[in-house]
Amino acid sequence: MISRDSYVLRAFLASTMLGITMVLLAFGLIQVFMYGPTLPYSVILVITAISFVLFVALFERYQVGSVAASLLVSVLSTALLTTLSGGVVYLMEMSDIRWEDAISALALSMMLSMALLSYLKRSLGRL
Repeated sequence: MISRDSYVLRAFLASTMLGITMVLLAFGLIQVFMYGPTLPYSVILVITAISFVLFVALFERYQVGSVAASLLVSVLSTALLTTLSGGVVYLMEMSDIRWEDAISALALSMMLSMALLSYLKRSLGRL
C-alpha cells in the first residue's frame, strides 16, 4: 500500500495535474485563436480587476513588487484562466479530436512536466 507521504505518489499527482493543465492550455489556445474567448469580455474584465486588487494587496503586504508588477501578474493570471476555460469548452464541445489523441497528449505532457519538476527541484534546491 502506498502511503500519503510517498514520494512516488506525490510526483505522480504533480505530473498528472501539470499535464492536465498543459493539455487544457493547449486546447484553450486553439479555442481562443480560432473561435475567440469563451468568457464574455465583462467577465474577463471583472476577473482582471479582482486579481489586480488581490495582487496589489499581496505585493504590498510582502513588499516584493509594484503596481506595475501587480498589473502584469493579474493580466497573466486572467489570460491563464481564460485559456483554461477555453480548453475545457473546446475539449467538451467543439473538438474533433479523438480521445486517443487527447490521452496521448496528456501522456506526453505528463512526461514533460515530470522532467520540468525534476529540473526545478534540482535548480531550486541549490538556492
